[in-house]
Amino acid sequence: MNNLRRMTGIGMFNFQRSVICKTFVVVIGVILTYVILAWGLLPQKYSLSVGQVSPETIYAPRTAVDHYATEKARKQVADQVPDVYTLDQASVESSVSELSKHFSNIEKLSTTEDYLDSEDDSLELLREILTDNEISSLVNMSSDKREELFEFSLVTLESELKQGIKVDDVDGAKINIEEKLDFESITAGQQQALTNLILNYVESNLKFSHEDTKLSREEAKEQVEEIKILKDSKIVDKGEVVTEHHISQLESLGLQEASTQDINFYAGLGLVIMLVLGSIALYLYFNEQQIWKNSNDLLLLSLIFCTALFISKIFGMFSGFLIPMAMAPILIAIVFNSNLAHIVNIALAIFIGIITGNNFVFVVFALLSGMVGIYSVRKVTQRSDLTRAGAIVAISNMLIVLSLTLLTGAFQGSTDMIKTISMDILYGMLNGLIASVLVIGILPFFENIFGITTSIRLLELSNPNNGALKRLLIEAPGTYHHSIVVGNLAEAAANEVGADSLLVRVGAYYHDIGKINRPFAFIENQLGKKNPHDSYDPKYSSRIILQHVSDGEEMANKYKLPPIIKDLISQHHGTTKISYFYHKAKNIDENVDEALFKYNGPKPQTKEAAIIMLADSVEAAVRSIKEHDTKHIIEIIKKVINMKLEEGQLDECNITFKELATIEKKFVEVLQGFFHKRINYPS
Repeated sequence: MNNLRRMTGIGMFNFQRSVICKTFVVVIGVILTYVILAWGLLPQKYSLSVGQVSPETIYAPRTAVDHYATEKARKQVADQVPDVYTLDQASVESSVSELSKHFSNIEKLSTTEDYLDSEDDSLELLREILTDNEISSLVNMSSDKREELFEFSLVTLESELKQGIKVDDVDGAKINIEEKLDFESITAGQQQALTNLILNYVESNLKFSHEDTKLSREEAKEQVEEIKILKDSKIVDKGEVVTEHHISQLESLGLQEASTQDINFYAGLGLVIMLVLGSIALYLYFNEQQIWKNSNDLLLLSLIFCTALFISKIFGMFSGFLIPMAMAPILIAIVFNSNLAHIVNIALAIFIGIITGNNFVFVVFALLSGMVGIYSVRKVTQRSDLTRAGAIVAISNMLIVLSLTLLTGAFQGSTDMIKTISMDILYGMLNGLIASVLVIGILPFFENIFGITTSIRLLELSNPNNGALKRLLIEAPGTYHHSIVVGNLAEAAANEVGADSLLVRVGAYYHDIGKINRPFAFIENQLGKKNPHDSYDPKYSSRIILQHVSDGEEMANKYKLPPIIKDLISQHHGTTKISYFYHKAKNIDENVDEALFKYNGPKPQTKEAAIIMLADSVEAAVRSIKEHDTKHIIEIIKKVINMKLEEGQLDECNITFKELATIEKKFVEVLQGFFHKRINYPS
């Protein structure tokens, strides 16, 4: 159901269409939204200290990270990570190289006579490590045996050194080498000499790396998942001594008065509100200029939005599923249009998620429930249909709750779980019914305060059992019939030129209700009786005829008709002149005042008012002619429309010549059908 918003007359609120007024409405709307969302959203604060006895049992209002426990667990894991050492590869290569040189020197000495008396530098180097007896034991080995032992010794040393040796592990490394060098094929002296030579090069070659150790421990910390404080879990018991861990948990949850989370929360909330409301403002600016430029419309939209948030806040205290989420989308779909209702529904769903503790389930629930509400009022023709819409939303909510329960895995089959889910489904159904009740109650309030007229109100007014129409039917049947025909004519024309056809039809029904006061003063109600104007002074007759407009306005006030209907009553004759009585008066007195024979107006201000004026004049003119063939109907319609143009009656409304041509063509088509010829039936 699109474009259900009706342009209105003046209601209780009538703001100026100025930038200041619009800015004021927008700013107040943003402030109200912020206050409503922030109100009661943060939990009670506590001022506790370590060693103090807790005055009450405190539970977590939401899920948060337990920084204290998380950091403690990470520290434990980091402490278990061993120190990281790096191998000094140059030291390994140097030791093996030095040992290899000594072996080469021993080979050289084995080919030298009186080598112990020689002044060879290599001998002096060996004497720094070995005694002369140990040197001799190695030199006197057979060449093949010596080569085999030296090669094995080099490999053994290199292998041990490459494994890395800490300072504390040097002795252990030497023992390992001694065990590997235990040969049975050589003498004890030779074994000792070889072992002493090799062990001289067993030393620490692992260096502690502070950076690598720190990096390794940080990596271990990152592997530890954050420990959560689960919603509704107990933080501290009443009478329990408060510890540092308790204080940390309270700060993480924002429950400690000294917590800095409040500032972050309020800043984040403000930013979210600006982004969401800014998106709505951009949509209005680019797609709903009529609403964007009208302070009354912005005020009404803000009131609906803030009222929905306030009601959501109240019902959300009991259960998120009890919030009547479809109320605002339904109201906006009826008062404005369904496209805007969808945009507002998305915004409200986001805010309802915040109200319910950032629970994504309720965001989805609000979105789906609001969408169903919008579609359920696409064909609303009377207020009782809103009850039907509420029932549709209720049934849909039941299915939505069930689907979300299955999706989130909340249904486990236990008795308590089934009871909880049953209550959630009941709440979901109740919120649909509550939404319809609220819409039924709030809609008339907005209609009266802002002077708006919805399609529901117009359809109710079109009922012939309505007070004013019923009186018109009974007391002025000719006028009633004329109004029905005018309504049909005007509605058909309005459909062709994109005007509000429902408003035009209902306005035509009421345009002549002022004739109820003096029905027989109008020829359509005289039913063959003598015309009283034949004996009246033309000025008096004119006063009676002119009076039916002001009488109609008074009748509209009496029956509390919408301002826009009253406007159509005032404008349907504009400032036209009652030519018949004017010329009759001129025949009596040439100096008669023409103003006495003109309607007070105003001239039609809208396309709808212009169409009613033309339909009213055309219907009366065509009915007055004797020949109702197509040619005469076309001639009289053209004459009426041209006369209204020449008199300037259509100067103040937004109707074009092209639309007038379309209206003229439609009038001909409808009146041809109305005055069609019938066959002569046999007597």
